[in-house]
Amino acid sequence: GTRPLPEGLYTVAIDAASTREVDDALGIELQDGGTILHVLIADAAAWVCAGTALDREARDRAATAYHPVKDHSMLPEELAFRPMSLAAGEPRRALDIQLFHGPDGRLISIDVDPVELVLDRRVTYEEADAILAEAPGGDSLSMTLHDLHALSLRLRNIRLEAGAVIFQRPEFKVRVEPDGQVKLRRLPPASSSQLLVSECMIAGSAGAGQLLEEHDAEGVFRVQPPPDDEIRFDPDQIADPVWLHENIRKLRRVEFSLSP
Repeated sequence: GTRPLPEGLYTVAIDAASTREVDDALGIELQDGGTILHVLIADAAAWVCAGTALDREARDRAATAYHPVKDHSMLPEELAFRPMSLAAGEPRRALDIQLFHGPDGRLISIDVDPVELVLDRRVTYEEADAILAEAPGGDSLSMTLHDLHALSLRLRNIRLEAGAVIFQRPEFKVRVEPDGQVKLRRLPPASSSQLLVSECMIAGSAGAGQLLEEHDAEGVFRVQPPPDDEIRFDPDQIADPVWLHENIRKLRRVEFSLSP
């Protein structure tokens, strides 16, 4: 069964305006001894039974493929874009990854529960950035976004202290319109809201992996061996094309495994 979320927890999903498959959301609780970060993931297993034709097809596809002409969903659009997608004000099944952090942002404990989520708000990256550019307001959305952003900065600093390296490569989005016209758009560098989402999702994924490892349970782990040569991280060079090319070449290929 599922349990309700803590009373008063405000939840928000931050996505691109074009996103139709909303599969994650965030919430945060402030406590005297730190914070509880809630990383909420749409529970696909609530709709897809193991061993069915739908399950086998999803396994073959493995992920939604985003293509310039047409996106190819891992699951049928009737499910992926409707009952499985997190819609504001609508009850949805989700997994709540709870990460308990101390005042300095360091992880203390992890828990995971199936929950019934009624999303409070969905906003775009641009809308979230506009709110974060202003001083915290008295409304729940503004307070939640500012609290999440403050935590994400602490999480990022902890990762950097542990040896993480951040690459900020130029990103482009290509779309082919119905009339055949090709549109190429250079995406802006990582904004405050993008940093917020990425750091919280990294924390949630790492926490879920740690919990699986502690319970000796199998899962799909994305792992990467150490680089061939030392990478000296310089935050002033993360967008420099020469530095990027020189250091990305040192990275080893990402691997997938059933154990960390």
